[in-house]
Amino acid sequence: MISNLCKAFLEIQNMPYFPGSYKGNKQEEAVRSILVKNGFIECIKSLSKKEIFDKNTVISNLLENHFIYQPCGANNSPDFLVNSGGIIYYIECKSR
Repeated sequence: MISNLCKAFLEIQNMPYFPGSYKGNKQEEAVRSILVKNGFIECIKSLSKKEIFDKNTVISNLLENHFIYQPCGANNSPDFLVNSGGIIYYIECKSR
């Protein structure tokens, strides 16, 4: 059985090209929509750069099948923290 995150990654891989932009990034919004479409729930939180690399802090702030969009703010990476199956994925969107 293919996981929801694998389904989302396959869909992301096949999405059209979106030019990068700091204002209203369409690529990040498309990824966000794909995660929601594939059963993930957005969690509105912000974490410091130090906190996102502390597994215990991330796990306590991010339930399974949830994600945080721009956890460290708009101009910092990663773009997404995703908890899928108890594993935390750090996702950064890049143009081709």
